[in-house]
Amino acid sequence: MVSRAVSKRLVAVMEDLNLSLTAASRALNYKNSSTMHAVRAGRVLPDISRLATLAKEHGVNLHWLITGEGERYFSAGLPAAASQSKMDVDIINKALQLPEAKKRALLVLLEVR
Repeated sequence: MVSRAVSKRLVAVMEDLNLSLTAASRALNYKNSSTMHAVRAGRVLPDISRLATLAKEHGVNLHWLITGEGERYFSAGLPAAASQSKMDVDIINKALQLPEAKKRALLVLLEVR
C-alpha cells in the first residue's frame, strides 16, 4: 500500500533527524500530533505540499520520499535545488499546484513496481 510505504520512509527520516511525533507534526504543519500518529501507522497519507516542505527544510530527496527510488538525502554541500534537474523541479512545482485528491492519485501512480 502506498501510504504505508511513504509512511515508512517518512518515519526513517524522522528517526534520522531525531524528530519526535510532536516535532514532526510541527515540521509538517499539523495542528497536533494525532495526525502524525495516523501517518506513522500508514492510515493517513501526508499531502505532497507537506512532504515537499519537510524535504526542502531538511535536504530530503522528495522523489525518494514518495517513491523510494534514489538517495534519501541530497549530497552534502549541495543545495537541494542544485541537486535536482529542471524537469524534477518542474514536476514538483506542478504537483504542488494540484488539488489534494489529485496529489493522492499521483502518489498512487508513482508507486508503480
